[in-house]
Amino acid sequence: MHTDGDTPEGATPSPFHPVRWKLPELLKVHAVHVRYPKPKPHARGSRLVEAVEAIEILVETAAPFPVEAYGPVLYVGDIAVTESERLGERIYRFFAYDPSELEEGAPISLGWFGRQGRRSSTGFRFKLDREAAEGP
Repeated sequence: MHTDGDTPEGATPSPFHPVRWKLPELLKVHAVHVRYPKPKPHARGSRLVEAVEAIEILVETAAPFPVEAYGPVLYVGDIAVTESERLGERIYRFFAYDPSELEEGAPISLGWFGRQGRRSSTGFRFKLDREAAEGP
């Protein structure tokens, strides 16, 4: 049984095999610092907390993320940005609730939640494009 994410040559991938976990290519990345007029609830570990600001990272992918048991993760350097929402077929918004953790120029990569060692380089680097007065 293979558990390392590789499909043996000539083997037929099963619906549960990690070969289905192929991540799409990133085409665009746009980051905005947003201050929320009303605190936005989000999970931090097992607690529900409220954020008054975040970095929202809008990405466009070459194909939709496959629907899997685990969600996609956007890494900014070694910081995992795990909360996201789908806005369109290939458009997603990731929420980083601790803006000070994100380092300008850090490489951006993609992975799956729970599979920290498996990341795909994107060729993008983190750059804050603008400050937004208020979020949605």
